Amino acid sequence: MRTGALSPAQFYEELLRLVYRFLFLFVAEERRILGGNEVYWRGYSLTRLRRLADDPRAYTEHDDLWLSLRVLWHVLRDSSPKWDGKPLAALLGLPVLDGELFAAHALENLENAHLWNNHLLGAIRHLGYFYDPESRVLRRVNYAFLDVEELGSVYESLLEFRPVFDFGAATPRFDLGEGTERKSTGSYYTPHELVEELVKSALEPVLEERLRQARTPEEKERAILTLRVLDPATGSGHFLLAAARRLGKRLAQIRTGEEEPEPKTVRMAIRDVITHCLYGVDKNPLAVELCKVALWIEGHAEGKPLTFLDHRIRCGDSLVGVFDLSVLEAGIPAGAYEPVAGDDKSFARRLKREVERANSEGESGALPLLDFRTTVRKLAQKLAEIGDLSEDTPAEVQQKAARYRELREDEELGKLRLACDLWTAAFFARLEPAEASRIPKPLDLYQALTRGSVGLKGELVGHVRALAERLRFFHWPLEFPEVFAQGGFDVVLCNPPWERIKLQEEEFFATRDPEIARAPNKAERARRIRALQTTNPALWKEYQEALHDADALSKFL
Repeated sequence: MRTGALSPAQFYEELLRLVYRFLFLFVAEERRILGGNEVYWRGYSLTRLRRLADDPRAYTEHDDLWLSLRVLWHVLRDSSPKWDGKPLAALLGLPVLDGELFAAHALENLENAHLWNNHLLGAIRHLGYFYDPESRVLRRVNYAFLDVEELGSVYESLLEFRPVFDFGAATPRFDLGEGTERKSTGSYYTPHELVEELVKSALEPVLEERLRQARTPEEKERAILTLRVLDPATGSGHFLLAAARRLGKRLAQIRTGEEEPEPKTVRMAIRDVITHCLYGVDKNPLAVELCKVALWIEGHAEGKPLTFLDHRIRCGDSLVGVFDLSVLEAGIPAGAYEPVAGDDKSFARRLKREVERANSEGESGALPLLDFRTTVRKLAQKLAEIGDLSEDTPAEVQQKAARYRELREDEELGKLRLACDLWTAAFFARLEPAEASRIPKPLDLYQALTRGSVGLKGELVGHVRALAERLRFFHWPLEFPEVFAQGGFDVVLCNPPWERIKLQEEEFFATRDPEIARAPNKAERARRIRALQTTNPALWKEYQEALHDADALSKFL
């Protein structure tokens, strides 16, 4: 922590993943969908920890309870035969869940740490009870009947905080201050009634039209499982959960011929819908994680591993990136070099004229001749094949994950991704002489598409990739090529945009420098901001970067 190798944000993410594991197991145990024998329930279950959390004698300075959880995490993800030809999970009467939720790298720093029983049980107790303001007593959380959408309100509240390390005291502390993450990532909780109304008006007409065109039960099932439903700002998955339930219930009815299929059948149908139909994107990695957890809880079927969702629920900014690969053929437009806040206007004008001349003289004219569309077609075919793979066993899920990781490392895909990053980065680059070598030019696209990073300066490539990671560029034809190969998404479910793309100074400085945020008027606030150049150069730089990003986003859109 002190060296900066582990940032407050990374630590916070791991803490939340740990909480997500707890929540998943609380629900799974109380709904009795995990199974488990007496050894599990008495020695490793979360139900046991909830019981111990009510016993003051269990609050000791030992770490045996945390160690039992570490064993459980390992057992739930290890599908290799270790005991009588079976995975270790069989010793506890459990299925191997596998999936990203229990992956070792998900808690890279926390899993091998130590945690005293008193601290662990204190956390479990906080998760197990809530304060009822009407009766003024603590009430036990009934996870068996937890509405998964309630995780959305939890997620919304988490965005109010900004994680920080405090090394000022004798013992280092991790704390949460007020933040503006919700605004910066466009994350807002949607009321259940609005979600249901949108599903009714947008999804159901498309579903019924598909079913009218199908005749046999098999055709009707295929009509549902080939639907492609997207939420481009998924948050905790509210819209996708509603779509999964609606499509899953209809699929179960078709499979059984019954108006009210039994819950087990509906849950299996929901699992199939989640596997085949749903796509989501969010700029906030914590939202992506929580969306997956919500879908795993909603679609977990008894005896089945957690579904593979990494290829369908993606992290990125839906608004920033390449939407149509034809822009690569046209090259980087001169408009990308219009100056915004913080840019050198004279330098930007010269650069814009150079690009206009280069484009008119056809310096990037060879781009349309490059057969990168063949790469996309092959990519779409491979992703479609991965999507069709069975996920009935942990080994099958692992195979699916391995094939997807291999595909993401494809050399030709890497060239295309770099070209898309260069094209997008041109709109967000700082236009000043000192940055000249790090500003993408039209000819760079040709080099990227033909030779990849080999044909470009390392400084340019490094800067563009860092910018792509920081702003979370999202190139739709490369992330979901199998969908665009079939004409795109059938249904898009999301909130309408209502935020202005402008940096709000009061919100920005609310947690960074409250004195600036509380300035009595705009003129005084501007004076205090200018003073940062000498009083707090690091914050001044952060502010200038945020201002530039906001203006550049307006230019890009």
